[in-house]
Amino acid sequence: MERDEAISRASLTPLGRNQALWLGESLHGTAIDAIYASSSARTMKTASLIAQGIGTDALIQPTDAFKELYLGVWEGLALEEAKRQDPLQFQRFWEEPDAFRVEGSGRWKTGRWPSWASCCRCMPANPS
Repeated sequence: MERDEAISRASLTPLGRNQALWLGESLHGTAIDAIYASSSARTMKTASLIAQGIGTDALIQPTDAFKELYLGVWEGLALEEAKRQDPLQFQRFWEEPDAFRVEGSGRWKTGRWPSWASCCRCMPANPS
């Protein structure tokens, strides 16, 4: 994530965009009913590029269950504003993510994937 972007609006890098397209192209022709992604703009864009590569018009379903980090009152803030509001937490965000806390935020879960239970909650909506 570039430090000059908004806290929760990190964009895909050119490599990230290509990787999403390549993944989709590798699955081209696969029957896909739905694509689930976290509700962040970056992951929704990734899902869209994957669907484009597959050649599907499957519905992309956003879900907060897959978010890596809930930023609470920092959601959507410009980096400079977050730094001005709380320099200590700004430093922790970049250097000690496990210690990062602002009002309404969720803990940083380094190296963890969304829980299996979160995945299973999505599946009944698209059983095929």
